[in-house]
Amino acid sequence: MHLLFAANFAADTGYAWRTIQAVFRRTGERLVRDGHRVTVGYPSLAQGPPAALRGAPFSFARVDYPAALESAGGLAAFARELRRLRVDTLYLTDRPTWSWRYPLYRAAGVRRIIVHDRTSGERTRRGPAVSAAKRALHHVPGLSADVCIAVSEFVRRRLVEVNGVPPERAVRVYNGIDLARFSSPDRTLLRTALGVAESVRIVFSSGRAQPYKGVQTLIDAAALLRGQGVAGVAFAYAGDGEYLPALRARARAAGVADIFHFLGERADVHRLLPGADVAVVPSLWAEAFGLAVVEAMAAGVPVVATRTGGIPELVEDGRTGTLVPPGDPRALAGALAALLAGPALAREMAVRAAAAARRRFSLERCASELYGVISPPREAARPSSLEMEDRSREMGLDGRPEMASANVVWD
Repeated sequence: MHLLFAANFAADTGYAWRTIQAVFRRTGERLVRDGHRVTVGYPSLAQGPPAALRGAPFSFARVDYPAALESAGGLAAFARELRRLRVDTLYLTDRPTWSWRYPLYRAAGVRRIIVHDRTSGERTRRGPAVSAAKRALHHVPGLSADVCIAVSEFVRRRLVEVNGVPPERAVRVYNGIDLARFSSPDRTLLRTALGVAESVRIVFSSGRAQPYKGVQTLIDAAALLRGQGVAGVAFAYAGDGEYLPALRARARAAGVADIFHFLGERADVHRLLPGADVAVVPSLWAEAFGLAVVEAMAAGVPVVATRTGGIPELVEDGRTGTLVPPGDPRALAGALAALLAGPALAREMAVRAAAAARRRFSLERCASELYGVISPPREAARPSSLEMEDRSREMGLDGRPEMASANVVWD
C-alpha cells in the first residue's frame, strides 16, 4: 500500500493541526514498519516538514489538494501527482464523504479513499427526498469514500443521519494526545507567566479567538464572580485570532481587565495547564471532540465544559468534570464557584479525570485504532489501474484507463 496523507494546510499551521500531525505520525510509523509506503503532501513545504513529522520515515511532497477543489487545472495537477506517486490509498481530512472528483482520483490509480471527519458544528437536516438522495449517492460505485472516520459518536451519527453515509462505513475513533507531555508537570510556570501570588487561584482557558469558542461567556462569568464577592481569582486565556480585540474590549467593559490575562497564542499550553486550579472549555457550538477538554483532564486539572457536540462523551458530569449549558455565564460562574470553594472536590475530580484520560485518550490507543482502519483489508487486494498498466506494458499492450476530459463538466 502507498498512502498519501493530503494535508489541508501549510506545514506550519498550528492549533488542532499539531495534534492531527502527531496522531498521523504514530499511525504512519506503524504502517511503514509493516512494509507500506507513506507520503505526506502539503500545499507548501517552503519551511520544510513540520516539527511534528521531522525524522519520520515518510516521503514529503508538494501536493496542493486545496487547489484541486478550486479549479480544473488544480484538479488535473493533483491527479497527475497521484499517478506519479503511484498512490493507491488517499487519506483526506475534513473533506466531503462523496464527490464527483473521487472517480477521477480512482482513475489515477487510487483504490481506497478514507475521509477523517474532525469538523465541528451541527448540520442542517433536509427533507426526506434530499436525505434519500444523499443515501443513494453513497451507493454509487466510486463516488463516495470507502471509509469515514469520526472523532466522536456525535460526528459518527451526523455522518450517518445527515450526510447519508452507510452505517457500516462510518467508524468512530476518539482523538488521542501525547500523555507523556503531562508526566512531569511544572505547576509554577503559569503562575510565573501571570505574575500572581501563590494564594491566587487560576482559571485557565485556551483556543482560537473566535466567537464560537465562547471565551466571551467566560469573561461574563468572571464579572459575575467578582460581583458576588469571589476574590483572589485570576483568569488566563491563551489564544489568538481576529476576535481577540473584541475579547479584550469585553473584559474592559465588564470590569475584569485587571484579573483577566490574555497570553496570546502559546505552543506550550500543555506546560501551562498544570498550574491552573480549574480549566474551562466554554464552546458555544457543537465541538466535534474537544481537545482542550482532554488536555485539561490529562494535566490533572478539573474541567468545566459546555454540554455540546462531542464534549459530553469525554466528561462524566460530576465525576471527571462539570458540564454546563453553552452561552450561560451564570451556570458557568456557579460551576466555577463550586470548584474554587471546594478544593477537595476539585482534587477528587482531577484524579478521576487524569485516570480517564490515560485509559481513553492516549495517542497510542488512537494510533492503534486508526491503524486498524487505514491498513489494507486482509483479503487479497485487487491490482490498481497503475499496476494493471505496468502488467499491460510487460505484455506489449496498452492498458491505460481512459479519462474523457472533454465530457467532464467542471463546477
